Amino acid sequence: MLTCILQEELMKLLETKKLLETKKGDGHHHLLKQYIY
Repeated sequence: MLTCILQEELMKLLETKKLLETKKGDGHHHLLKQYIY
């Protein structure tokens, strides 16, 4: 399955999103949670 590859890509995205979250708040984080689960 592609879960391992997707996880690595998501981790990269999450690290980038963390930087944006400090400025924008939890909006993107909430969307990511919906996307992951």
